[in-house]
Amino acid sequence: MARRYAQIQVSIWSDFDFKALPAVEQHMYFVLLSQPRLNLCGVLDFLPSRIALCVDEWTTDDVETLVKGLEERRYVVIDRDSHELLLRTFVRNDSLLTNKNVSKGMAAEYGEIISDSIRAAIDVELRKAFREDSTLAGWPGLKESNPVLFRNITEGLS
Repeated sequence: MARRYAQIQVSIWSDFDFKALPAVEQHMYFVLLSQPRLNLCGVLDFLPSRIALCVDEWTTDDVETLVKGLEERRYVVIDRDSHELLLRTFVRNDSLLTNKNVSKGMAAEYGEIISDSIRAAIDVELRKAFREDSTLAGWPGLKESNPVLFRNITEGLS
């Protein structure tokens, strides 16, 4: 089912790094965040020509340039071989881990990701989330749906 809305935390305006981004890169971030095909892991197909259709004045080259700026600042991770893009902190910032069933859906979509580097980046973010709050209601759903992933991200953490 396609997403109907995107969640933007108001604390983004307290983030010095985000505020330092050029306005067009901030705009690109919000365009990516609000894509209907963005999955529960924060991954979408990286098709610059499709993204360029979101803004009348953007070309494919504009998208490539703007996304490269976000990539250099670690807001996105891109695997150009698999044509996948990750909004790096999506799994920590979109309240996915507060709901057992949503976490199950995230675990299922994690299994559909082709890119090893994107899965590794998600693992890092999930590990950070577990360190931040291991009592979230979504952890049992993730453990139930993907016990290997859960073990990998929690191994050695208490």
